[in-house]
Amino acid sequence: TLTDTDGNLYTLYELLKEKELVILDFWYCMCTPCKSEFPYFDAALDQYGDRISLLALNPIDSEDAIIQLRNELGCTFPMLLDTVNLYRGFDVTAYPVTVFIGSDGTVLSIHSGAFSSQKQFLNEIEKHLK
Repeated sequence: TLTDTDGNLYTLYELLKEKELVILDFWYCMCTPCKSEFPYFDAALDQYGDRISLLALNPIDSEDAIIQLRNELGCTFPMLLDTVNLYRGFDVTAYPVTVFIGSDGTVLSIHSGAFSSQKQFLNEIEKHLK
């Protein structure tokens, strides 16, 4: 269970019960490739928000830094401080890393590096939706 920068609680188990696909994106504030993906996330939620949940997890920066960046970029998706070091469970050693998890809890794919386009990101989502 993690808390976003607005104080909302997120539990992976609960999200998996509600959505077909949960997407975890591991990033940090100074990562330019990480930030380049953020518009794709908002677009994906606009298109598939009833079927997916997307959480941007930051294991490096302070909550204040995350809030400042979120406000600066106008991101609408949840940004969370990875206080439980979830990134270690996915062996994240470089950023960004995006993990796609099916409703049964199975890791469907892990994408290392930034998605190069919105189409590429949406195609990855569509591949995993039933």
